[in-house]
Amino acid sequence: MKKIVLLFTVAMFFTLTTIGSINAQTELTNEEKEFVQTIVNDFEDSHSIDLEGYDFFDVKKTPSDKDNLTPDEKSLTNVYTDIVENQSFFGISPLMYIDKANNNGYVLEKELNGMNNLYILSKSNQTWKISDKVHKKGIDLDELLNK
Repeated sequence: MKKIVLLFTVAMFFTLTTIGSINAQTELTNEEKEFVQTIVNDFEDSHSIDLEGYDFFDVKKTPSDKDNLTPDEKSLTNVYTDIVENQSFFGISPLMYIDKANNNGYVLEKELNGMNNLYILSKSNQTWKISDKVHKKGIDLDELLNK
């Protein structure tokens, strides 16, 4: 029963944050920031990546009117949308980190079963694309939340 409540709570939280363009100015609470950092730490451990120097790209803060997006924002939003459309219902809303100076980035997609899907992004001709996808088992979400 505890797992069902956990699954429902996490799914609702991330469904709302994914759809969360309702109020693009909403900042994450401290609890949400802590949760995100826990996910990031799990990815850094499981994939041996270092996100220092990368900027968090918050899709929720991009204008909802595609005509007002920069080419970078448009391209990154398309990548994000493609990932979200293909993830399972119970997946965690992907986190996107970009290093614009080096034209690369990562999308971190955490599944409830602990699978960490890392999308490696590259930019060429003003278009961001997924250049690789790596699956590695991380810590089960239930275990991460109960640390």
